[in-house]
Amino acid sequence: MAPPSLLRFCMWTVVVVALSTAPVMAILRTPYTPERQPYVWTKHGIQQIAALSHLFGRPSPGDVFTVNSLLANELIAFSDAERAALDAKVDDQPGSPSKRGSADEAGEVSTSQLHSTRRHLLQPGGGDGGDLGGGSEGGGPEGGGPEDGGPEGGGPEGGGPEGDDKGAQQDPLGDAVVVITKTADAEEQLVDALKNRTVSTVVLSTDVLLSDPPLYISHSIEILGSCVGSARRCVLDGGGSGRIIQVDSDIHLNMSYVELRNGQASLAGGMLVSNDGIATLQGCVVTSCAAILDGGGIWGGNDAKIVLDGTNCVNNTAGSKGGGVYLELRGNLSLTGGSVVGHNNASEGGGIYAGPQTLFNVDASTVAQNSADSGGGIYSQNHVTLGNGGQLVGNAATLDAGGAHVLYMVVDNSVVANNTAALAGGGLFLQQFGDLSVTRGGQIARNAAGKSGGGVFTQRSTSLRVESSKVARNVGNNGGGLSLGEESTAEITAGSEVAHNVASGMGGGVYAEGSTNLTVTESRVRRNSADGSAGGVYGTWVTLQDVSVEDNTARLNGGGVHGPLGAFLQMLGASSISRNIAEFDGGGVSLEHEASLRLSPESLVSHNTAGGRGGGVFTGKRSRIEAGGSRMANNTAKEGGGMYLDQDSQLVVSGASLEMNNCTGSGGGVFLGQRSRLEVLASSFVGNSADTSGGGIFVDVRVSLMSLRNTTFKENAARESVGGAVHLGMPTVEATFSLERCHFAGNSAPTGDNLYWVHLQDSTAPPSCGTCHVADSSKTSLFVSSAVAGAVARWSPEEGRVLKPWLTSVTLDPELAANQAMGNFAYVLTDYYGQQTQVEQPDTCDLMVTALPGDGLTVRGGTLQRVEVGLAVFSEIVAEARPGVTTWLEFNLQGYSVAVNVTFPACRRGDELSSDGLSCVRCAAGTISFSTDFNSSKCVSCKGVDGLECLGGSEFEVDDGYWVSAQATEAGTDLCSTDAQHETCFFKYIYPMRASQQ
Repeated sequence: MAPPSLLRFCMWTVVVVALSTAPVMAILRTPYTPERQPYVWTKHGIQQIAALSHLFGRPSPGDVFTVNSLLANELIAFSDAERAALDAKVDDQPGSPSKRGSADEAGEVSTSQLHSTRRHLLQPGGGDGGDLGGGSEGGGPEGGGPEDGGPEGGGPEGGGPEGDDKGAQQDPLGDAVVVITKTADAEEQLVDALKNRTVSTVVLSTDVLLSDPPLYISHSIEILGSCVGSARRCVLDGGGSGRIIQVDSDIHLNMSYVELRNGQASLAGGMLVSNDGIATLQGCVVTSCAAILDGGGIWGGNDAKIVLDGTNCVNNTAGSKGGGVYLELRGNLSLTGGSVVGHNNASEGGGIYAGPQTLFNVDASTVAQNSADSGGGIYSQNHVTLGNGGQLVGNAATLDAGGAHVLYMVVDNSVVANNTAALAGGGLFLQQFGDLSVTRGGQIARNAAGKSGGGVFTQRSTSLRVESSKVARNVGNNGGGLSLGEESTAEITAGSEVAHNVASGMGGGVYAEGSTNLTVTESRVRRNSADGSAGGVYGTWVTLQDVSVEDNTARLNGGGVHGPLGAFLQMLGASSISRNIAEFDGGGVSLEHEASLRLSPESLVSHNTAGGRGGGVFTGKRSRIEAGGSRMANNTAKEGGGMYLDQDSQLVVSGASLEMNNCTGSGGGVFLGQRSRLEVLASSFVGNSADTSGGGIFVDVRVSLMSLRNTTFKENAARESVGGAVHLGMPTVEATFSLERCHFAGNSAPTGDNLYWVHLQDSTAPPSCGTCHVADSSKTSLFVSSAVAGAVARWSPEEGRVLKPWLTSVTLDPELAANQAMGNFAYVLTDYYGQQTQVEQPDTCDLMVTALPGDGLTVRGGTLQRVEVGLAVFSEIVAEARPGVTTWLEFNLQGYSVAVNVTFPACRRGDELSSDGLSCVRCAAGTISFSTDFNSSKCVSCKGVDGLECLGGSEFEVDDGYWVSAQATEAGTDLCSTDAQHETCFFKYIYPMRASQQ
């Protein structure tokens, strides 16, 4: 047998030693130095290798050991600590220096010891006899050392001349390990090893610059890097002249601690994995590779499977798709163990491109700082999972999808952050019909888009679910956080948060376009902002269930929530919209025309502010609000501090509370526009205030329905105008009004502390208040306005004592000249409840006075002289009629009238009728009236009548029993003594007689 040195020399030339039966491994060693790890073996084989080290000394380059029962896939590289532990095991072997003393003391190992130990290590086994002998066929009694076959490896079937030929004919098992060392022909060694199908593992102990890439992997094999340095990685450098590695179809490549660098090809600059191939890269790096088309770093064909475990794929480029990794149809890509795909670039999928029907998993790994036109980090046409703390960060797109362009994606306990897109989808871009879930503490944060969807943008007909996760600090145009395409569904639930997002357009937190259905449950939408409308949420169909929408701001409308035309918003459970701000309308909620809002019990709208209308809620025309059991408090606006409903709308309030809302205009609690409907049942309006009218409720003109039932109005105020509790505008002709069992207390206004009612004179809506209670009536009053609009006067209802004249009858002086003024005429104006009212615009109150027909009476004039609370005084009313007429005059103020008895007395004795017959004139001195018919008498001369003294205003009286003989004047005979046979009186001599002056 040759000495150990000769054995070492012979074994240098042998790469593989194959035994006949058991699985074996050939291990080629490199010189032992402190800088280089000398042992590459399996942990299961430590004891056996240690024994060989004791027998043969520490391995030298080219040493080949055949070790029984070791599998190729157990091959590992040991760390320094493991190597120290191994040295201790070696020193502990029998015959080691620590056990047997120095080499001089121990002497040489005997040949029999060597063969005995070798047989022990290799049993049971086989072999071809080879240089070390064999097993049952190549060693032992028939094939071993000198005793069994002589120095040549005797035995008829063993080593030596006869044994070598027969042994060489045995088929290898393909489980050999080849170590590539730093030599001039390292590339040739590597190529040969990869071609040799008997080699299962290639260990690189040196960097290799390829002059003729690629390296073809035509059988399943493992490539291990074991170079100097903490990373232990060895470099395969393509030199920019071609692809570095190509894995054939149905072949499995395991590669560890290898760096692929400077590869370049039309496809797959670094590595190509053919159809159905498998490549597993552990602790590797793929860098500085380029592809003219797809797959700058790695390219995977149809049904290929690629696993990156603790591997970095960085600084690669592709002209088309997949700067870092490209995956074809039905491929499978897995990033695990802290792998990084970063700083790659392509047109689509700067980091990774995955084609249709692929599966792509990023587990506890990172896709970062990649760039592309679309899909800066990832472009996937099928399913992507970012899980277990995975990160998609810092990627950029010049068009859409800064982070990822996906069809199906799950972000589970992972982060999508700091990605940017010039157009839509700064973080994620979800394709049409796609599905996205962000779950278990996932974060979509600090992404930015030039257009819609700073965090996430979804095309139409998609599905989005955010569960127990955050969408925060993203920036975009429409939808700073989330932008959802038409006909989609989205759910934000289970303690999720949409916060601190910013939109330069609408929807700071969420923008849901068209008919998209958005449901937010048990989550928060807070501190988002929009330069347009909807600081928090924009959507047509929005449901909030136990949700807090707070501290959001909008430069236009809807600080918290804004809905477009026809929107439907419902607040369910203990949802709240609080502390939101809109510079225009709807501090908390703003809904455009034909919208509907439903506020359920326990819901709260509070402390919101609008620079325009509707501090809490604003709705456009033809909208409807149902507030059932909800609470609206401390909201502020110019008009409609709590709620503002534009014209033709409907408000139904049941069991709700409106408290401490305020506005600088009208409608502290509620402002209801023209032609609207109001129904309030079992609710309370407390402490609301308006600087002008309607501290609690302001209802504009031409309302068609107003019903207040079982409702309390307490301590509401209209500071500068009318209607402390309620202002009710002029209704339509067919309107229906109802006030039942309402309670008014402590309300205040300069006019109409409680109720200010503007009533249309021909309306069929008489006000009524069954069992209403007004507390402290000395300080409050129900008020009805007499204001006018245009030519139409509005007065209190007919059921009240509408007009009560100050005087019920007038007697005029018959001796006044014609066209005489009747003097002042006053009306007391009262409301339905008998309380005095005030004329607001007295210059428009025209008095109409008419007489009953057939009396010959005419009247004209009538000027409002002065107005006091409850009193209208008219002057310069002119009446004309013959003396002796008693009739009725009707005084009418725009439809409301009162009849007044007016008497024009007959002429007195000593009078005569004026020439126009409309007044009486006293007889002048020297004349006397003979007639006793005061309405037809005439003054005649007194001359020639003995003993008669005629003073002005005298009348001639005839004592009873005296007759006259001369014919009388034309005066009537009603008061004369007459003869029944004559129609006229005659007198001839009158004695005695006397004259009297009236």
